[in-house]
Amino acid sequence: MPDNQTIKKDKKYKFTPLEKRFIKIYLLLAVFYSIVSVYLLNTPIDEWVFNLGQYNNQLLQWLPEHNIGLISR
Repeated sequence: MPDNQTIKKDKKYKFTPLEKRFIKIYLLLAVFYSIVSVYLLNTPIDEWVFNLGQYNNQLLQWLPEHNIGLISR
């Protein structure tokens, strides 16, 4: 090793603000999808269909009461 050469320490990489934002979004999506997948894996499929059907019935009952029609009269 030459005597005149100084040893430089490796600089740590610093994330840019845009990269930090993408990392936060990625982590939030990962947590969200993991929670949703655990919920769906622990719920039987017939309850999924029942819940969706119940939601549609409530929506169809709500539309005529508020004069919102999908078909013009």
